[in-house]
Amino acid sequence: MFSQQIVLITGVSRGIGKGLAHSFLQEGAQVYGICRSTDPIDGLESDRFTQLSGSVTDQAFITSAITEIIARHQKIDVLINNAGVAQDALFQTMSFAQFDHVLSTNFLGTLHLTQAVLPHMQKAQKGKIINMVSQSGVSGREGQANYACSKGAIIGLTRTVARQYGKDGIYCNALSPTFINTDMIDHIPQSIIEPVLSHTALGRVGSVQEISDATLYLASSASNYQTGAVVRLDGGLAV
Repeated sequence: MFSQQIVLITGVSRGIGKGLAHSFLQEGAQVYGICRSTDPIDGLESDRFTQLSGSVTDQAFITSAITEIIARHQKIDVLINNAGVAQDALFQTMSFAQFDHVLSTNFLGTLHLTQAVLPHMQKAQKGKIINMVSQSGVSGREGQANYACSKGAIIGLTRTVARQYGKDGIYCNALSPTFINTDMIDHIPQSIIEPVLSHTALGRVGSVQEISDATLYLASSASNYQTGAVVRLDGGLAV
């Protein structure tokens, strides 16, 4: 499905990002993955995968990475802004450093990548941008003021980019999962997870493969009449 396409994914060292990279490789894409780790990523051994080690908060690194990809391929077909961190605490006790770190990584990282890639998509008059957000960014969640703000800001950015660049053939959508079975939820007590699941129609957490399937759809021509959307992958939490 994605043969000859250049796909750039952030946060590929584990969890959802690693699963996304694996799925796009299976579909024939040339995948570039950004992560902070310099260690090779198990399970992503392929001559169509290139690991770019650095931080999404480092604009010089981002500029260098995009320049490298464009020099090799003259295009980027799909950008998936997946990199994210969480530092949960009650709002009144949350430090400015906790706000700054989460907002810088989640929102500003997405902003930097999107700004760097957009001119090349405009030149090609096509492109798909997919931003990973969260149910916290849609509805808020106790103990996640910083995380919710960062994801809410990405939703605003998603809709703005969709409106401004749709006529250039550029699509921008967001995926909004609730609890997904990755190490990101390992620190969340069952006393918080179980009440959420009890109000979820499917009564379970989601899988990385389910996120990958939805992302493949948004990156494909099947979604060519969909932009500016926040696609909820919440197992029926909103029902």
